[in-house]
Amino acid sequence: ASLPIQMSLFKYTNTSVRQLNLTDYSRYFNEEECIKLSHSPLGIQCEVLSIMVIYRESIIYMIKNMINLRSLQIQCEDEKNCEDLAEIEKNDGSCDEKLENKDELIEWLKDRLSVTCLIKRNADWTNIILIWI
Repeated sequence: ASLPIQMSLFKYTNTSVRQLNLTDYSRYFNEEECIKLSHSPLGIQCEVLSIMVIYRESIIYMIKNMINLRSLQIQCEDEKNCEDLAEIEKNDGSCDEKLENKDELIEWLKDRLSVTCLIKRNADWTNIILIWI
């Protein structure tokens, strides 16, 4: 079930809001919540979004349906259990396997998004993906 604040967020209207940082909820948005956000007044006018999602398919859905979205900072629960690369290197010095696993989501996104989208990992926080649309 959605939190009351999230439900009110989906109904909120303010034409001056262009950027949403939803990572402060410290929880992952499910598919239904991502769909509601995409079709809400805030989602429609949003240009810059930071969010944590459960399913990678939600990333594609939001990019295709949030018509004013220019930039997306996303963390996907698919990768929640991946360690930070710096921590891996510090512990055992080998990060090739983890890096390969982390790039799988990047490749998955590249296969499904327009070639005009730039998709990168955050250099400091490797579990965060940055997408410019």
